[in-house]
Amino acid sequence: MVVYKSKKPHKWGINAWVLADARSGYVWNMDLYTGRKSTTEVGMTKTMVTSLCTPIYGLGHHVYMYFSLPALFQELRDNDVGACGTLRVNRTGAPDRIKTTKLKKPGPPVVERDADDTLYMIWFDKCQVSLMSTIHNSMTFQKTVRSRGVHGNQ
Repeated sequence: MVVYKSKKPHKWGINAWVLADARSGYVWNMDLYTGRKSTTEVGMTKTMVTSLCTPIYGLGHHVYMYFSLPALFQELRDNDVGACGTLRVNRTGAPDRIKTTKLKKPGPPVVERDADDTLYMIWFDKCQVSLMSTIHNSMTFQKTVRSRGVHGNQ
């Protein structure tokens, strides 16, 4: 059941997939990853998320996650579930403009929509940040610049 994650501070741990309400903390659905099955798990992330979201299909809820797959977002949209999450730009299905954009300094965000009206957005904060959403439009996001010593911030 223990999984090795090379990029995490604690390298060894358990994967817990949880669908929870953001306001109340109510857990709708949960699954613990218990290790690789006997068959190859192609698309395990999509399979896990769709199985967790089954109870909220057709209810118009929104799901936020730390990863995004265009095929997953399309399936969630088909079942009346909105989705938003960070994106690795090399994902299959991401628009070419998003894949080739390399931001090095702050400036206006790069915004792209695909044929299914999914929003792809890249901006530069301390590093390049990529996002994918079926909930938002490009006017939803505002950049707030925080500085030290202003309004009580230290």
